[in-house]
Amino acid sequence: MGNASGTPFVSLHVYAALQPLATITANARVFDVVEGVIQFTDGGVFFALPDAQVKRQITGLKATPSLVSDQRRLRDARLQVMAHA
Repeated sequence: MGNASGTPFVSLHVYAALQPLATITANARVFDVVEGVIQFTDGGVFFALPDAQVKRQITGLKATPSLVSDQRRLRDARLQVMAHA
């Protein structure tokens, strides 16, 4: 999830299951339109995960050029923040 505005906001994520689970984010998907892949991961849904944390990926994800451009700008901003954290 990205914040395209300059205004901070809070996001609440609620997970539920009928049976107890070993991990709530098991087999989660990261849709990376810049790279054109869907990554499957356990333990969290984050961009720029180390390759070792990506269980598998599917290539061929397509998006409009404007969406790819917007997501590239947001990704680059996130990576800048991560580099200085």
